[in-house]
Amino acid sequence: MEKTVIVLAANQLSTTPCGDTVNIDVNVAKSNKACTETFSLCKTFWCCCTESVTDYCRVILDLFPTQHLVSSEYGQ
Repeated sequence: MEKTVIVLAANQLSTTPCGDTVNIDVNVAKSNKACTETFSLCKTFWCCCTESVTDYCRVILDLFPTQHLVSSEYGQ
């Protein structure tokens, strides 16, 4: 079986905004009234990279549910 190795290395560019935003709705109580406020957060390149790796792993696990093809390592 072939293997795919993905290495994520953090550097100065990891914190650069990638242009993709996430809108978050928050319920806030103001003056005994409930209202919803929306906040927009800009994703970083690091966030987009880790999200891509997670999606890749999800696809592999969906295609091969009985095989243990995904493992993760963490190092400094």
